[in-house]
Amino acid sequence: MPVPNYLLSESAAGYSLYEVTQSEEIGSRTQEFLKLLTDAQAFRRLVKLVSFVPFKNAAHALENINDISEGMNRLSYYPLLFSGRC
Repeated sequence: MPVPNYLLSESAAGYSLYEVTQSEEIGSRTQEFLKLLTDAQAFRRLVKLVSFVPFKNAAHALENINDISEGMNRLSYYPLLFSGRC
């Protein structure tokens, strides 16, 4: 399976778009590699933050989390994420 070029992350703060700067297709599913992703310093070496879109408030965050859990997506955020603004 190829390694993705971008990673989209959703957290309590908002959506983040990362560009993968270093990758290795072989070994990308090993336990060592997966542990590496939980280390913030190691993660920073593998990706570069491209864009971040914060939630307006707690209610807005909850609405988005509920939409994700129901399989709905927020296409309105995509232009902001791909605009390259951080």
